[in-house]
Amino acid sequence: MNLVWIENARREFIRVYGERRGPAVCAAVVPGVMGDFRRMLERAAEGETVWEEYRTDDGKTTVRLAGCRRGNALIVTGLTVGGRAVDLGAAELVL
Repeated sequence: MNLVWIENARREFIRVYGERRGPAVCAAVVPGVMGDFRRMLERAAEGETVWEEYRTDDGKTTVRLAGCRRGNALIVTGLTVGGRAVDLGAAELVL
């Protein structure tokens, strides 16, 4: 399983929130955002590219995800935190 993207997202949250709050904000935001985006991909038409932008509760940053559904595979093709692209560790991430 590709977990590189999680560490890369964590770094971006640290950049925005600092060393003390960044990891905790990442741990709170990422599971909810990914779960919501998974449901969105499940409802998407086969091959349709979808994106969604989420704002943190404090409004300090945004998380934007892009992806598509290919058969039963739910694919994340892009992730940004605070407008900066997060390296997924591969061309795409399969949920």
